[in-house]
Amino acid sequence: MHESLRLSKLSRLPLRLRVLAERAVREPYTLEPLVNRLAANPHRALLLPVFYVNLAVDDMPAPPDEDVVESQQFRARVARALLAVQALNDIALDVPPGAVDDLWPRYWAWVQFLDVYNRHWRIPPVEHPAGLSSDWLVLIQHLAEICHKMKKTTISDTPGLRTMLTQLWTHFVRAPSGVKRASALYVISRIFTLLFKCKVDAQIVLAELSEGVGGNLALARLCVQHLRSSFPDGNQPASEPRLIEAIFLIDLIPAVNPFIQRELHEQGIVTALTTTCLSISQMENTIGDEDHGESMLLNGFLFALSRSLAVRNAEVYLAEAVRAGLMRLAVVSKFRGAHAAAHYLVDLVGFILPPFTIYPAVLSAADAALADVSKAYAHTPLDPDARLAFEKLDSIVSFRRRALLVYRTNAHPAMAQQACSNPRCQVIAERHQLKRCSLCRAQFYCSKLCQKADWRSNGHRQTCSRLAKPSPSNALGRPRDRAFVSALLLKDYLAQRDKIAQEILRAFRMNPHAQLYVSWSYNYEEWLSTLDFTPHATAVVEDTTDTAFHGFYDTSPALRAAYEGGTVVLHVFNPRFPSHAPSAMDPPQFPFPARSNQYLLLLRSPSGALMRGLRQLGAQPALDWTMCEEQIQELLKEDGIQAFSCGSFFSALLEPRVV
Repeated sequence: MHESLRLSKLSRLPLRLRVLAERAVREPYTLEPLVNRLAANPHRALLLPVFYVNLAVDDMPAPPDEDVVESQQFRARVARALLAVQALNDIALDVPPGAVDDLWPRYWAWVQFLDVYNRHWRIPPVEHPAGLSSDWLVLIQHLAEICHKMKKTTISDTPGLRTMLTQLWTHFVRAPSGVKRASALYVISRIFTLLFKCKVDAQIVLAELSEGVGGNLALARLCVQHLRSSFPDGNQPASEPRLIEAIFLIDLIPAVNPFIQRELHEQGIVTALTTTCLSISQMENTIGDEDHGESMLLNGFLFALSRSLAVRNAEVYLAEAVRAGLMRLAVVSKFRGAHAAAHYLVDLVGFILPPFTIYPAVLSAADAALADVSKAYAHTPLDPDARLAFEKLDSIVSFRRRALLVYRTNAHPAMAQQACSNPRCQVIAERHQLKRCSLCRAQFYCSKLCQKADWRSNGHRQTCSRLAKPSPSNALGRPRDRAFVSALLLKDYLAQRDKIAQEILRAFRMNPHAQLYVSWSYNYEEWLSTLDFTPHATAVVEDTTDTAFHGFYDTSPALRAAYEGGTVVLHVFNPRFPSHAPSAMDPPQFPFPARSNQYLLLLRSPSGALMRGLRQLGAQPALDWTMCEEQIQELLKEDGIQAFSCGSFFSALLEPRVV
């Protein structure tokens, strides 16, 4: 037992106070006269043994039932324990660090007992449904502070503590605004923050939190509700008290995010975190300590936001964040100094968002956000890196916005065309004239006969079930996204047909029997480093030999025959989504893991004249290169209209072969 808890300490008290203290450790005397003298009493630290003795667990009553609680003896014992609990909170700051290991087990045992007792028979001081009174949190906070400084896990390893805290948190988040609510949430936030600094298994934490609030969905709803109540308006600076009340969410949300990710997104965590960051960014930097500085808090909530964005279907939540004011956050932040948050915001605009503008949802949201930001903050000074990032993003969005408008209105005939997925079929028609496969909804056919023929030839039979299953690695799982990307690539292909045809001819000169494919990618690094650029995809003609696509044309006789006839050419697209922001720390403080797969589509030509003609030219022993350009132009005219089978968009199905 620690020295401060020994009854011998009572001998140092003044006479009258010592008499009261000695009576208080014996029945039938009550603790009330002693508790009433605690306020501003210079000797109150010496009374700690009295309250410690009254929390003895050897005479703790059995779990209460209706018969037991009616007895006078039971009620007297509970009253003594209740007064001891309240008194310890009154003198919490006088508890020495060495007494934690002895005092905490008794205190927690009685808190749990009183919690059960209060659920059935109301304890007068507790005026809300949660069994743990907010008045009892003072001692818990003080002991948690001691354990944190001494690097002890006495408090954090306590089973059920987080459950009770969550019950209290739930009550006060939903309570009307007032001094009681604010003070309780402040203490709860501080205790949670201290508990999260101790390394405890995240699944154990989640289980206790979920038990306290009523399930994972309720926990997600509570997190979002707390953020919305603390930061209701992104256009207004956050208040310092509300900010401090929500500090622990910086640690809580990333901790539980991997386990209740779906529930958090359903409740709107992305919008809530974006609004939170926007509100914090407009505060004056008045909180000075390292735990509560605004820039640190902005870093923390941005980290939670980045974790919420770096998920499957990231484009959906990126679009949501942009609509909630992410662009505005990068402009109006008063903490754009040399710290991680500033770098992340600039990189988010200039490095992470551009690759995701191949999605119509992100493109539309970014277009509207850029227009709003340019009007509202036309005269806001930006540092050179931020201004350049916005200019580059605006250029990319403007280019693709025009392409999206043309695509949606069918203003450009070529972008509205799509080829039948049956390799033996030469039909190219407008998108709405073709029918999807009802199972995978990825392949398109001009008729049921073509669909049956492709299935019987073992073409679509091999891929249908795999295409039908949602895959975390498939970043183009939605038909509308695949269709728009194929239209973008077709637009780029038509602009580069001459150059690509010349590269194909050079490849056939080296090997007339080569199985070729065209690799597409967007060079975002070049965009960021060049002042004058055009956001087109870059095409490279390659041989399938020694690649993951070796033998692709041999997967079905129909596909092989179509390639030999020049009516089918494989095109491979790599979205090149970023894995992290380049200027962040190493390892990055704000990682952005995203799927990076190659997607296959087939360029279809009804006549096949271009590929057959290029193969024949390449086989000529003496080729006059001065005449090649004219011959290529003639072949392009003869080849006629071309289109992608956008239904063939899928994550590469062929495993890389070691040759």
